[in-house]
Amino acid sequence: NLNLNQSNYAANYSNNNKQSIMYICSKSHLLIVEDSDTENYHSLEPSSVARFKKALEKNDFCVSVWDESKQGIPSIGYLRQFEVVIWSAGDYWNKVINESDMALLGQYKGSILFEGSDIAFDHINDSFMKEKLHAELDRDLLVNNGTSLDLGNHKILEGISQLIINHSVNSFPDSFNAIDSISVVNWTNASSAIVAYNGTNKVIYFGFSIDLLENEESAEKLIINSIGWLTEGVAKNISLNLIEGWNLISISLSSSNKSIASVFNSIKGSYSSVFSYNSSDIGKEWKSYDPSRPDFLNTLKYVDETMGIWIKMKNNSLLTITGILNNNINFILKQGWNLIGYPSLTAQTVATALDNISV
Repeated sequence: NLNLNQSNYAANYSNNNKQSIMYICSKSHLLIVEDSDTENYHSLEPSSVARFKKALEKNDFCVSVWDESKQGIPSIGYLRQFEVVIWSAGDYWNKVINESDMALLGQYKGSILFEGSDIAFDHINDSFMKEKLHAELDRDLLVNNGTSLDLGNHKILEGISQLIINHSVNSFPDSFNAIDSISVVNWTNASSAIVAYNGTNKVIYFGFSIDLLENEESAEKLIINSIGWLTEGVAKNISLNLIEGWNLISISLSSSNKSIASVFNSIKGSYSSVFSYNSSDIGKEWKSYDPSRPDFLNTLKYVDETMGIWIKMKNNSLLTITGILNNNINFILKQGWNLIGYPSLTAQTVATALDNISV
């Protein structure tokens, strides 16, 4: 279970010998929905959740699992708590993504990864396939052991030289045609095995169980790259508890409107002064903003994720910021004091965060 400091702990107290496994999750919060409430499956181990969970936890993601055969259909409110949903059908078939699931997913507008060997087969060219998975069935396949997939050029394939099939796990994945998505990986002598849709919400669709991939390292890279692409450029929200008096903060996210009034709109009327320090502006390092004075007297006009910011609060308030993570920022640091932001949602030690400073 996830505790307040975002760690997982398991212990075995048999014979008074204590063993523990602990992982610290510091990245995106992800939900894996196991679509296990179907009528059939066609492998000895139809669930592929374990491979997803192992890869994600190894790479510091915070993972929750919802098993539909035990827990029923999750609520739309629950799905919306997570940055990405992985809808895992593995080797389940016959009513994969049933009517209740379709109603739920029709309301969900976030980023999602669909995975399963018979999703398309169970939704032969229906509107759900076209509108939510952005593809339509080509045909059900019988694949041979050692089949190598044809890789395209996409971010989710970075660091992957080949994807090879282990047909002893499952021999009947789906081939499908991209509609308004792009084909990322193709079957040999068939159509798409993976498509990606880059619209208002991002979608990736694997037409096979992730367990079908022979090489665990390649499967892990495919999973992690896919989550990276799904979360890239997606708007996030953060909240900061500010107390009465002075607070030193970083806003972390890049907002489309960087004016102070816009960024601090959620605490309008609750703050009296804002200061930043720019070591590159010799003689005018300190910039200030006071909402009560005419704008032309304010030397600080905007704030962004690169700045360390002093803000004086009139009372305790919750600052909410919406924006995207910018992972490609370089800081120019001057000799002496510098006041910079922390454009990340991942906690690090000071030594680690400053480890790559070059002279």
